[in-house]
Amino acid sequence: MRLYSILSASMVISYFVTCNAATSSDQTKLSRMEPSLLVHSLGAALNVDAVDRRFLRERKESMEERGYHLTLKGEVKALAKKIIADFDTADDVYKKWNENGHSLNKIANLLKVSEKEKYVPVYNGYLAYLNRINS
Repeated sequence: MRLYSILSASMVISYFVTCNAATSSDQTKLSRMEPSLLVHSLGAALNVDAVDRRFLRERKESMEERGYHLTLKGEVKALAKKIIADFDTADDVYKKWNENGHSLNKIANLLKVSEKEKYVPVYNGYLAYLNRINS
């Protein structure tokens, strides 16, 4: 029985000596690579650095685009209400929209002209302005 235990122990020792099963301390360090998305696993919450971060499932660019659209929509509506209140400011607003590259369809979609009739004069005025400068 002792012979078998001595042989098995010597085989285990020779295995560890000849193979690369044991690693050095440099190889055992964990990688600190950050993912490209803002989604973190639950294991990342254990890190001190990761605790301060928010766990989001979106990219930063999409949030910026969404915020820009909401700002643009509010801005266009505010300027349209300004035109309705005072038609003398209409050409300045139409010029600003044209310089910013807002097409007639984009203004119609932002103001929802098909649903809200109060913005129809603003839409028609912008159409007339575009026809006047393009002819």
